[in-house]
Amino acid sequence: MEEKIDYDAIYKEERPFADRLAVWIKDTIKPQKVLDLGSGPGIHVYALDDVGVKVMGVDSDERVDGKNLLIQDNLLTLNGKYTSDCVICFEVAEHIDPQFADEVVRNIYESIEPGGKLLFTAAKPGQGGVGHINNRPKSYWANKFEEKGLVRNEQLEIKLIHHCLQGYHMGWF
Repeated sequence: MEEKIDYDAIYKEERPFADRLAVWIKDTIKPQKVLDLGSGPGIHVYALDDVGVKVMGVDSDERVDGKNLLIQDNLLTLNGKYTSDCVICFEVAEHIDPQFADEVVRNIYESIEPGGKLLFTAAKPGQGGVGHINNRPKSYWANKFEEKGLVRNEQLEIKLIHHCLQGYHMGWF
């Protein structure tokens, strides 16, 4: 039997961090719209909405179906169905079988509008968690996105990391 993720516990733990991150995204990225791929219960979606950012979350879990700002769909079969100038995908790829890594990257890439930005995190090797079956080093995912033509903005990445470490944050993020 597959272990279900406790969305209520996750929401309570992660929402303060999501609130801080939403303000950073709004003020630094200045997106027209954010698309959260693998949004789970919508922690980041609702935090972004609360600060006035147009946002939509997509997740395959049936518990998101029909909820405000969330759409049930599968990251492996999106094929550009939803797009945005800012796509976020936080701690999702490690939950997907390694054989589908290229599909994950392709579908994320196809969701980014020309000139848009991607904020992506995934569990690294040795990082615990429920359902982690594809933990990879940062370079693994960075190389896959670079192969698609995305350019890594290390200055922006450093600013984001610095911001995250300045207050309450998820140690694994």
